[in-house]
Amino acid sequence: MLTKNLAPTKNPATWSNVLGSTPAYGLEYTKFRYPIPPLEPFCLIFFNYPRSDHLLNYSWTAFFYQFLKHPRQVGAVLPCSVDLAQAMRQALEANGPSENAGVVEFGPGTGGITRCLDTHNLTLVEIDQTFCHLLKRRYPNAHVLNLSAQDFLAQQKTPITVVSSIPLLNNPHASAIKQAISEGYRNGMIKKLVTFSYGSKSPFAQCGFTQEERFKHVLRNVPPANVWIYR
Repeated sequence: MLTKNLAPTKNPATWSNVLGSTPAYGLEYTKFRYPIPPLEPFCLIFFNYPRSDHLLNYSWTAFFYQFLKHPRQVGAVLPCSVDLAQAMRQALEANGPSENAGVVEFGPGTGGITRCLDTHNLTLVEIDQTFCHLLKRRYPNAHVLNLSAQDFLAQQKTPITVVSSIPLLNNPHASAIKQAISEGYRNGMIKKLVTFSYGSKSPFAQCGFTQEERFKHVLRNVPPANVWIYR
C-alpha cells in the first residue's frame, strides 16, 4: 500500500529502511513498507549468489523495485549470479584484450557483472538513474554515465571493448540497440563484444561480426544463461 511521508521503520527487512529517503535513491522508496522478498538465502545456497553486504542490500532492493516499475527494461527476475559474472570476465580475457580498446559495460544495472571486472579505467553506461546512483557508490573507481548505449556509441570516437549486460529478450529497444552495435562494429569503434543471453539463439547474430562464439553455458543463474563472444 502506498502512503505519504512515512518515517523510516526500524525493521531492517523493509524497503524504506534499506534505501531510506536519501536523494541518491529517491524519496519514492520511502512509500513502500512491504518486506523485502526472502530470496537471498535460496539464491545463496543454490545459485552461488553472494551474501549481502551493506551496499549489496541496496542493490537487491533497487533491483526488485525497478523490476516492478520496468520489467521489460530490467529483463531478469534476479540479478546475475557470481558464476555468470565470472564467466563474463573469462570471456572478456579470452584470447587477450583488444589492443588499445578501453572496456565499456552497457546496462550494468546494480553491478552484477561489474563486480568481477577490473573497475579501474572501466566505463559503465546505464540508462536508469537509480542504478547509476548505486553504481557510483559500489564502484567509485569506475566512470558511470547515465545514458543509453545508443547515445554512447553515437558519440564514441575511440575503439572500445564492450561488455553488454543489456537484456534483449522482450526489450522494447532491442532493434535500436542491435543497430547501434552493428554500426559501431562497422565503423571500427567496437573491437570485441561479450554478452550473455537467456536463450540458445545468438543475440547479435545479425550485426555483421566476422567471428562469433558461444563461450560457456552457465547453469547456476536464474534463469541459466549462455555467454557469447563477438569479434
